[in-house]
This record gives sequence, C-alpha cells and structure tokens, in this order.
Amino acid sequence: MRGQQIMSILIIAGSDSIAGAGMQADLKTAAAFGVYAATAVTALTAQNTMSFTMSQPASAEMMRAQLDAIISDIDIAAVKIGMLPDAATTEVVADFLEEHNSLPVVLDPVRVTSTGAELGDEGALEVLNDRILSRSRIVTPNLFEARVLAQVAEGEDVTSEEMAQCIFSRGARAVLIKGGHANAADDADPSLSVDRLFLSDGRSMEFESARREGEFHGTGCTLSTAIACGISQGKSLGQAVARAHNYLAVCIAQAEQLGHGSYILNHVSEESIRVARHASSKNRRRFVERP
Repeated sequence: MRGQQIMSILIIAGSDSIAGAGMQADLKTAAAFGVYAATAVTALTAQNTMSFTMSQPASAEMMRAQLDAIISDIDIAAVKIGMLPDAATTEVVADFLEEHNSLPVVLDPVRVTSTGAELGDEGALEVLNDRILSRSRIVTPNLFEARVLAQVAEGEDVTSEEMAQCIFSRGARAVLIKGGHANAADDADPSLSVDRLFLSDGRSMEFESARREGEFHGTGCTLSTAIACGISQGKSLGQAVARAHNYLAVCIAQAEQLGHGSYILNHVSEESIRVARHASSKNRRRFVERP
C-alpha cells in the first residue's frame, strides 16, 4: 500500500565531488529536517575546498528523463533549484515548472562557488530571468547574485531593499538577500550576518546571527534547501526562513576544516538536527513595513 510517511522535495542541482555543497549538501540538509529528497542532477562537477576544476552539464534529454521519472512516482511538496549550467538544461527545467505550476519553488540563483568559479553561463541566466524567476515562491541570492539579478552597475552603492525592488520588477514574489559572504550597504554592524527577507506585499524581515571568520562551503545550498523543507512541512515563508537561518548558523558554528581550503558545514550534528526539527527563537527578527 502506498503511503505518505514524510514529506518529499525535489532537488534540481549540480553534484559536488567534495560533498560540501550542491546536491550532496541538499541531501544532508533534507535528512536533518526529516524530509525525503529526490534529486535531478544538472551537472557533474570536479571540485574541492580549494578550487573548482571542471563541470559537465547533463544533456537536455537526461535532464528531462530525471524529472519525469521523479514526478511520475512520488508526490513532491516543494522544489529547490540550484546550479543551472547552461541554457539547454535551464529550458528543460522551465518547461517542467510550467507543466507542474502548482509546485512551490525555492530558487537559489547560484552563480559563483566559494572558490570563485562561475557555475552558469549567460544563456542560463537569461532563461532563469525570463522563465523561472516569476514562478518561484522565493529567490535566495547572496549580495553578488542580487546585484546580477537587479542589474546593478559595477561600483554602484545600493541597499538590499533597492535590489529587492528591482528583482520584484522582474516577477519575483519574495526575495531573501543573504549577507553571509559580505556586508550590504545598509548593514550597521559588521560583526553580524544579516539575511533580509522582502515580500511583495511590502513587509520585510531581518534575521541576524554572529558572523564567523573563514570561508564556508555550501552555505547557500544549505539555506535554500532548508527553506524548501520548511515549506514542504506547511510552514509560512517567514517561519521557514527563520528556521533555515538558525539551522545554517549552527552548521557554520560546528563546521570543520577537513581539507586545505574552505570549512565544510556539519549538517547532521546533534545540535543541527535539533534546530532543524524544532523551532528556535535564538535569532533576532525585525518586521518592517516598507512605504
């Protein structure tokens, strides 16, 4: 007899050979949240904590076959999209989302790895902007990615809210601008990492945690998948982001330098799992009405 014991999400992302980011980080995150994750792999990558060697995209035919195999068999409660390497792969994903347009989508518009390598070409970005951005429940760029999506000129000082407004104009419904890699122009305290959630109805929320020294591999992948897990479990967007932020903060605090480069997050420590499965109020949240 077919039964639904736990919620299931669909991960559309690249594979990371060092297993700190990409699909591997997504799987560990979902496990911590008690969620089942099916995976459609967009690309194979050769990378480690120090450098990115190469990437090989999945063919359009293979991409479609993976998606069809998954959706024909299990009930999907949310979709997380990560690395989209080229236009052909991205078009297949866009077609799939149009055919299954009731699925809530968490879009992590990943452009660059923690070691500085580019993960998607301009063709992929164009399709993402034209066909996927407006279908997403939430888009989760870091500051660099937000500037790309908002088409901010190099050297121009803009606030997170100004970038979010530009992204809204392209069809986004909610924008979470992550502050883990750098400080935004509107950050008052450089010792804090601030994630800012902007909603299309005018509300905004801030999630703060202590900024940790060092480079960390897979933070964006982890956060976006954690949000998808929360959505799949019926949490509101604010609740899902709050729990994901807390979970990531613990993963970073317990990260280990297993290699010679970036730290690798500890997704499945006892504390990480506790935070993933139980709401926590350790982070500070501010609710702000935009004029």
